[in-house]
Amino acid sequence: MTTTMAKISNNPFQISNFIAILLLTSYYIFPPCLSLTIETQALLDFKNHLKDSLNTLASWNESNSPCNFHGITCDPLSFKVIEISLEDNSLSGEIFSSISVLHSLQVLSLPSNSISGKIPSEVTKFINLKVLNLSGNELVGAIPDMSGLRNLQVLDLSANYFSGRIPSWIGKLTGLVSLGLGENLYTESVIPESLGNLKNLTWLYLRGSHLTGEIPESIYEMEALETLDISRNRLTGKISRSISKLKNVYKIELFSNNLVGELPEELANLTNLQEIDLSANKMSGKLPKQIGDMKNLVVFQLYDNNFSGEIPDGFGDMENLKGFSVYRNMFNGTIPENFGRFSPLESIDISENQFSGFNNFSGEVSSEIGNSSALSEIVLMNNMFSDNGQRRPIFHYKYLMLFFIAVIFGAVVLIGRYVKNRRGKKLQNGPKEGREKWKLASFHQVDIDADEISHLKEDNLIGYGGAGKVYRVQLRKNGGVVAVKQLEKGNNVRILAAEIEILGKIRHKNILKLYACFLKGETSLLVYEYMPNGNLFQALHRETKDEKVTFDWNQRYKIALGGAKGICYLHHDCSPPVIHRDIKSSNILLDENYEAKIADFGVARFAEKSQMDDSSFAGTHGYIAP
Repeated sequence: MTTTMAKISNNPFQISNFIAILLLTSYYIFPPCLSLTIETQALLDFKNHLKDSLNTLASWNESNSPCNFHGITCDPLSFKVIEISLEDNSLSGEIFSSISVLHSLQVLSLPSNSISGKIPSEVTKFINLKVLNLSGNELVGAIPDMSGLRNLQVLDLSANYFSGRIPSWIGKLTGLVSLGLGENLYTESVIPESLGNLKNLTWLYLRGSHLTGEIPESIYEMEALETLDISRNRLTGKISRSISKLKNVYKIELFSNNLVGELPEELANLTNLQEIDLSANKMSGKLPKQIGDMKNLVVFQLYDNNFSGEIPDGFGDMENLKGFSVYRNMFNGTIPENFGRFSPLESIDISENQFSGFNNFSGEVSSEIGNSSALSEIVLMNNMFSDNGQRRPIFHYKYLMLFFIAVIFGAVVLIGRYVKNRRGKKLQNGPKEGREKWKLASFHQVDIDADEISHLKEDNLIGYGGAGKVYRVQLRKNGGVVAVKQLEKGNNVRILAAEIEILGKIRHKNILKLYACFLKGETSLLVYEYMPNGNLFQALHRETKDEKVTFDWNQRYKIALGGAKGICYLHHDCSPPVIHRDIKSSNILLDENYEAKIADFGVARFAEKSQMDDSSFAGTHGYIAP
């Protein structure tokens, strides 16, 4: 050992290597405790300024390393916090400035919560930040200058309450790949020319941003762009021929603007384009023949414009087209031959035009049409459909129908006797439902035990109605609180199907979350997020249990805006759209921050499953306009 040390001492290079190895070894054996202590305290302060209704931050405590906190990722070498990801955790409160000490932070992702207040200026000092996602919250104020965050690749601030204008300094963040600033409360402004500097951008989302003026030419210089969404604004002018420069774009959303002029034939040069929606504008003229050569088109929507002429013949040869909607235009002529024959069409609307001629559809009518339970009438006359079977005399079907009626009647009698006998046995042997296991359908990542939510107590009853009773349940595992609706047996099938079909798929901060559904025998339990402030009707009439609520104008505006956003999402952003059919104050629930949540989808329908002029009653009966 002495000899070895002597050799090392005589060689400066070996000495430096030895010291480096010693330091590296000591770093792993004795990690930087001071740094961990500072970051731990910063995260705990951050937590203390948030309301955690689901107790998802239970692991954030002094006895735990921040690297083991829920939603936290640390660097494997330095053990410093590099990522905070807390998506859709029902968090509220404000972003506390204590996180400014997290100098190694690369990802700050808090989307789909109820975080309010302004973005603290300290966020603009995270020079290592690559991802900043605060979308789907309740943040206010002007967007602070983040031009110094030159490493930023993802910036998503959409669906908040930001004011001011879309800042021009965004153009300095040349490393951006994804940019979402839409659905905020900006003042009217034009699209900044500087956005054209973002040559690496693949996703641009400026929907609902109160934008005016024309689309700047610089937008068409963003050749890496794959998704362009500037819909629901007040944009004017024509679509430039320069749109052909967007060689990589596969989705263009420009609907609900004031665009005019013809569709440029250069659009056909976008060979990767799959979806285009130019509906609800003021565009006119004939469709260029070249548009029919866009073989990769999946969705083509031009409805509610002033287009005329014929549909290009090439649409009859498309093999990928699923959605085609050109209603409320002035198209004429005949539908292209073979239209829909080679493509997997799912939706087509060509109404309110001036088409002529018969359809001449051919082929077989799909056997799956018998599974359309909501279909009440179908007219297929004047076509050339084929049939695998042979024609049979009409009297044959009459006798066949009588036979089936007799069989069904006999089956009903037998089933009635069987049910009667079963009831007698159940009275003798006791209920078997208790021995069945709960069946679970989960829609969110929440740890819920069927046994603890099934023991509902009348002391925890918080609401009731024709659909059933609603209880407040405290979860033992994570300390969170949920609302459990126990459906009345007569309403099980209809309400259960509607709630699961709709709420199970929807993700929006102003729509009540359905966490899970439990089934056992004839018992159906729906588990929702808990709304501590009841519903809007109770609040307006000061009937909440805890306190007398007096709403100021800002609170009323916030609730009205939240409800409107939820309804707008159902009608315009869901595919297919959802019609609630029972919007009323008692179906607008309020969370701890009085954020509106639309609830009770028991009578809701998808728009494509019901005719838009349906006059049948649904939901609460009241005044109906003549």
